[in-house]
Amino acid sequence: MIMATALTYGTVILFGATLLNRFLAFFNQIVMMKYIGPETVGLFQMIYPIYILLLVVATAGIPVALTKRVAEEAARGQWGNVRQMVSTSMVLLALGGVIITGAAAILPQYLFPGLVADRRAESAFWVLIPSIFFICLASGLRAFCQGMQSMEPPSLASMVEQVIRIASGLSLALWLLPRGIAYAAAGIALGITLGELFGLAALLWLSGPFLFQRLKRFWNNKSMPATFGRRFALRSLWPLAYPVASSRIIGCLMLTLDAFLIPRCLQLSGMTLSEATAAFGSLVGGLAPLITIPTVFTIPLSTSLVSGIAESWALRQTEAVRYRTVKALRLTAVIGWPCVGMILLVGDDVASSLFGIQGMSAPLHILTIGAFFLYIYSTTTGILQGMGQVMFPLVVTVITSALRIFLFIYVASLPLFGLKGIALGYTVTNLVTACLHVWWFRGKLGMSGSDLLHLLRPALAAVAMIGTFQIYLQVSSYLGYTSPFLSGLSGLLALLLYLLLLFPLGSLTREDLRTFPGGTLLVGFFRKN
Repeated sequence: MIMATALTYGTVILFGATLLNRFLAFFNQIVMMKYIGPETVGLFQMIYPIYILLLVVATAGIPVALTKRVAEEAARGQWGNVRQMVSTSMVLLALGGVIITGAAAILPQYLFPGLVADRRAESAFWVLIPSIFFICLASGLRAFCQGMQSMEPPSLASMVEQVIRIASGLSLALWLLPRGIAYAAAGIALGITLGELFGLAALLWLSGPFLFQRLKRFWNNKSMPATFGRRFALRSLWPLAYPVASSRIIGCLMLTLDAFLIPRCLQLSGMTLSEATAAFGSLVGGLAPLITIPTVFTIPLSTSLVSGIAESWALRQTEAVRYRTVKALRLTAVIGWPCVGMILLVGDDVASSLFGIQGMSAPLHILTIGAFFLYIYSTTTGILQGMGQVMFPLVVTVITSALRIFLFIYVASLPLFGLKGIALGYTVTNLVTACLHVWWFRGKLGMSGSDLLHLLRPALAAVAMIGTFQIYLQVSSYLGYTSPFLSGLSGLLALLLYLLLLFPLGSLTREDLRTFPGGTLLVGFFRKN
């Protein structure tokens, strides 16, 4: 019970922050797509994967390793060791930030126009460079808090970062748009840099000994002697950090290659450079945010799993790890299936009304088919990191990335497919990755067939939910009358039906409800009624 509550409490804290951040990001995407334009979004996205690659190289997998090591040492009450791990990591991250920031300053002469198809993205790249150092420092502090299972500081700091980023980025982009889309893209980039600066300042204060009880345990005992020195701390971080860094570097290289290939493949399929840039912008700025809405739930779940599973794994509590893994996959399925169904049903209308995207029905449907496996992949990644199993995800990343590139080159470049081929590449990648991860868990943790059925059972309830809402759509279409109120009411009724069906299917239990804040009262209400 305590184990379940700890997992869920951390998830709820992260969920609240992620929900607000995702709402703000969604609003940001709507404004950018409608008022700044998909071509500007596409231009910015051409250099964004390169920027992420630089961040991954600068942090070198240290934050993930630090989260796991802090959780292990905190579980043993070795606060001096926690201090040693954090101080060593912060020095490494600061050094990496300085080196990569300097290296990034000489890259533009090689990137444009060789790697990046459109040279107008260069100014945005320059503006992003200073944020690398800020993010390196913030990632170390965030890892420390997550290892201590204190999710409040990184959650609140991320809210500050997001608010500053969106407010300044949109204002600057709209102000600079009359000068051209290159200036508007630079405005978006400057918003990111300012957001990271203010987010770091907030995190420095929040991670101190002032507010949160879990962190006070460390600060009150920080003078405890460490049982090892910096050299041992570095040696214990490296085996965890380098596979994570390698996997992420490969992943970022693949994203960079995607940004290189997609516009060119779309041009080969018959589009002009401007059309390909706009289509790329619609894909990453409109369709992708739509299908990743459920990651509001799965990302906090994945993040909170790292420290919790690392603690159980360090104490050799294999059954606890299996319990948390099964519960996480079950809750991911509960969230994922209805979202997939609703996007398939009304995703076209949402993309048109919110983002102004037209003629993207086929790519959206293809992406949505693979969306459920994206949500599973998001959750399983956190579990694998918590267990310190990083070589297996690295191999999977290499295999699936090669498969996606193959589909881009030999399918998306054909006039018959175009953007549909790009969507197919992502869907197949998500499917293969999720299946390989689940297959690994079955062998490593001894998960039974009944455990794996939890991934499929919520689909039955989701079919009933979607069917109910589809009946409303058909009736309203036949009568020629609809309203936002009736649509919302029918959606709530369909959702209530879905939740009620989850209990007899075994996909949601009273124990699950009790682990959420206020859940005990909810269970009592159902018992009385």
